[in-house]
Amino acid sequence: AIAELRQLDPPDELAEDYGVVIDGFQALADIDMTDEEALAEVQEEFAGAEGAFSAVQGFLDEEC
Repeated sequence: AIAELRQLDPPDELAEDYGVVIDGFQALADIDMTDEEALAEVQEEFAGAEGAFSAVQGFLDEEC
């Protein structure tokens, strides 16, 4: 599913945020969810990504 999402072409104003969201999904897909250390690393890596997720969700709410 992530490969298909990477093939989408988001609007220019959303492209950076969209990339962050897809990278976050990929990071979660690539780890063992029972590995607390790996989960903590992903949480730390994407700690500031709430704005990107909100921007993408806001766009989808308005346009879809």
